[in-house]
Amino acid sequence: MGGSAFATGPDPLFTPRMPPPVYNRIRSHCADALNRLFHTVASPIDGPGKTDYGDVDMMVSRPVDATSGIDAVGPALGAKRVIVGGCCVTVAVPWPENLVGDDLNDSRPRFVQVDIRLYADDDRLRWMLFKHAHGDLGSILGTIVHSYGLTLTDEGLFIRVPDMEPSHRKTARVLVTNDADVALDLLSLSATRFWEGPFASGDEMYEFAASCPMFSVSKADDDDENSRASDRRRVRCRPCFRRWKKDYVSSCRREGRFLEQRTTRKRVTDEILTRFDDTRTEFQARRLVFLRDQQERHIRTEIIAPIASALAEKQDMSDAQRAVTYRACLAKGLGRVVLAGDESYGVVRPEDGFVDDDGLYALERVAAFVRVEAEAVGRAAMDRHYQRLGGIRAIKEQD
Repeated sequence: MGGSAFATGPDPLFTPRMPPPVYNRIRSHCADALNRLFHTVASPIDGPGKTDYGDVDMMVSRPVDATSGIDAVGPALGAKRVIVGGCCVTVAVPWPENLVGDDLNDSRPRFVQVDIRLYADDDRLRWMLFKHAHGDLGSILGTIVHSYGLTLTDEGLFIRVPDMEPSHRKTARVLVTNDADVALDLLSLSATRFWEGPFASGDEMYEFAASCPMFSVSKADDDDENSRASDRRRVRCRPCFRRWKKDYVSSCRREGRFLEQRTTRKRVTDEILTRFDDTRTEFQARRLVFLRDQQERHIRTEIIAPIASALAEKQDMSDAQRAVTYRACLAKGLGRVVLAGDESYGVVRPEDGFVDDDGLYALERVAAFVRVEAEAVGRAAMDRHYQRLGGIRAIKEQD
């Protein structure tokens, strides 16, 4: 298939796959035209062994005329049809007249689909050039680094907070870098080779990816069971990625290559947090907030609530509602004393407090305090409750 954006509808256009001469001619034409509209124009490095192309991808940034921007693209390229969506414009341009396609029996007018995306600045554009260079290489690298706590996205390279990722997948990600060369350095991959042009073959690209120390092959053939849903989808839809998973990785296993891990998640994390101060600060802060929140829930539900219920059952209260009120007031009071530092309940918090040097609650210290001081807090909480009720009654009587 070729580009599909214009292939349907009331007046579809014929956009077949392009042989390399057509692709190169159109890409060169687009680059020349776009260079008159934008200060930066580029297209991703092609994947290995391409014999035909579905569309042409162009990336641009910094419009020469800020008032026209993406709207000027269609006329500049001589487009037959234009679809504008946000910062992306898709156009259909005429097939070069002197270059024929593979199907000589199809007499329909031919067009080429070109996708042009505008980026906020050159840094953002360069990152996307990295992410989408060499066809499926970005997806392959993303698969390699994932088990080491890293995530490669269109926004940058992220490190995940282990404590958070099972329940907070997105907020567990902390940005490491959106500089392509820095990312390549972190993965121990040659930036020079990466940027110099397409790989001659899929195997050459696979060997390049495998030179990353985070790549290893499990001895058991269990790739399908352990793979992510996104990887299984790519295996079905992306031939180059499928050959990586099914052929290259399997051949490494048969030949006994890369069977031993060359690094660990802890080592990768330690190296990144040592090298990137801002990442370390955000990583530690986000982890602390998450763990504190988890601990506070534990304190309320697993420490305070059981003791409040047990003491409520011991109270000499003929009215069941009073027991419910006592339990609620006690639980609320203990929560304020322990978690909010409220000193108005007449009990003294430990001199060393409830939080250790690492910023986390010392749960055994909290539990011991609650066991000892719960009754005193309960009395103060009930006194406060009755005082509040008395005040409400007095206001109603005045009305």
